[in-house]
Amino acid sequence: MAGTKTGPGCFGDFVAEALPGLLRFGHVLTGDPREAEDLVQEALARSLRRWRWVHGDAVSYVRRAMVNTHISRWRSWQARVRLGSIPDGAPTTPGSAAAMIGT
Repeated sequence: MAGTKTGPGCFGDFVAEALPGLLRFGHVLTGDPREAEDLVQEALARSLRRWRWVHGDAVSYVRRAMVNTHISRWRSWQARVRLGSIPDGAPTTPGSAAAMIGT
């Protein structure tokens, strides 16, 4: 199988052979085929940088990169949701918040 070879010349062969399975795995992770394509693309780009040092099963290596990338995206999204903007009409000074509650 081309996925078990890790020489510099076989990355294109690996991608051609493993792409359908990686896209399915990405769809399972994200729930969206378009996001799965982005996830696979980013994981393959990251894997290409370290392709010389990939030993063993290349599919497992790329899947792990996909999982790590997905987790990083999810954490980044959570931080943006949590930090969001201050709603219009919200008190801007700490004292005014207490006054609104009635304490």
